[in-house]
Amino acid sequence: MKKINAAVMTAGALSAALFAGQPVFAQDAKTAAAPAAKPAVVAPAAAPAAKPAEKAEDLWGFLPAVVAEVNGKKVTKEDIVKIFTAQFPDGQVPPMFTRQMLEKFAPQVIKQMVDTMVLLNLAEKDGIKPDKKATVIALNEMIKNIPPEQLDMEKQKLAAQNMTMESYIDKTADNKIVQESFAIRQWLDKNVLTNLKATDQEIEAFYKENKANFKVPGDPEGSVRASHILISLKDESPAADKEAKEKVEKVLARLKAGETFEKLAEAESACPSKKAGGSLGAFSKGQMVPEFEAAAFALKDGEVSGVVKTKFGYHIIRRDKAVTESEKSLADVKGAIENVIKSKKAEEAIKTILAKATVDQGVKILVAAPAPVAPAAPAAKAAAPVAAPAAK
Repeated sequence: MKKINAAVMTAGALSAALFAGQPVFAQDAKTAAAPAAKPAVVAPAAAPAAKPAEKAEDLWGFLPAVVAEVNGKKVTKEDIVKIFTAQFPDGQVPPMFTRQMLEKFAPQVIKQMVDTMVLLNLAEKDGIKPDKKATVIALNEMIKNIPPEQLDMEKQKLAAQNMTMESYIDKTADNKIVQESFAIRQWLDKNVLTNLKATDQEIEAFYKENKANFKVPGDPEGSVRASHILISLKDESPAADKEAKEKVEKVLARLKAGETFEKLAEAESACPSKKAGGSLGAFSKGQMVPEFEAAAFALKDGEVSGVVKTKFGYHIIRRDKAVTESEKSLADVKGAIENVIKSKKAEEAIKTILAKATVDQGVKILVAAPAPVAPAAPAAKAAAPVAAPAAK
C-alpha cells in the first residue's frame, strides 16, 4: 500500500492533538466573614461555616446541541465529545485540557469530522463502505512495508502485552474510525491518487529549487570513521578469554588471507554494527573506550589493526576514509521528490473535492472558529529627556 500523506490521514481519520497545559482546579468558594467578637463576653466558639459544594466545570458548555449538518444529518455536541474522548484510554478528558483549550480546538475537530462524513458519503455512493475484513487486509499490506528489524521490535512489545501481531490487527480493525479511514483511502486511491503524476520537469525544478536540502554533511573535524569486528567473551573466566582470543586471531588470519572485512563482520561480529558490515560511522575522542579509541586514531585510512582488547571483548578495527560534505544527485532523490510533489497535488485535489462536495451535501458548520488574536501594540518608546539649558 502506498504511504498515506498527511492530508489523506486528516480526511480519513479524526485525531486529537494533546496540548500541554496546567491542571484544572475548581475555584474555591468564598468563606463567610466571621462576626466581630463582642467585648467582655466569652462566647462558645461557633462551628465553622461549611463550604458550598464545588461545581465541576462543564468543559463542553460552549458548544450548542447541534454543531453541524451534513446531507441533512445533524452532528451533535455528543458526537464531538464521544469522538474526542475516544482518543484516551479511560474515555476521559485529561486534566491538562482546559475549557479555553477546547474552545480553541473544537472547530478543528468539528471540521475534521465533517470532512470525514463528506468523504465517506462519496465513498459509499461509489459502493465503498467501512468494513472490518477490508481493514484487516489493508493493515496486513501496510505491515509488509515495515523493515524486518522494526517489525521484530513491535512484535516483542506486543508479546509483553500478551498479544500477537494478528490479534493486534484484529483488534485495531474493530475500530470504527480506522475502518472509515481505510474506506476513504480506498476511494481516494481509486478516484484521486492513481491519477496523480509528477513530471520529469517538475521533479528537476524541485531539485534545483531545494538543492540545499540535499546536502550530505561531512564527518566532524577531529573525528575518525571506523569499522570493527567484535568477538565477545561468554563470561569472565580465563577459559572464556582464551576461547575468544583464539577465535579473533582466526578471524584476523582469514582477513589477511583475502576475505572481505564486511562479510567477516556480518558473519562473526557480536556487535549490532555487523548489519552494516561492522561500520561504526564517525566518532570523536571521548566517545569510545580508551583502548579502542587509541587504536582507531593511530591507524591510517584503510589500515587494519591487530587484535585490540577492551572490556567488551576482542576487536579487529579498520579505519575508514572520512566522509566529506557532498550533494545527493537527482537520481538519488528522484523517488523522494516525486512523492513530495504527488503529496502536494493530492492535498490540492482533496481540497477541491471537499469544496465542491460540501456544497453538494449542504454542509453547515454551526460553530465559528475563534477570531485570531491581534498582536499587542508595541510599547511606546520613552521620550528622550530634554537637557536643561546651560546657565549663562
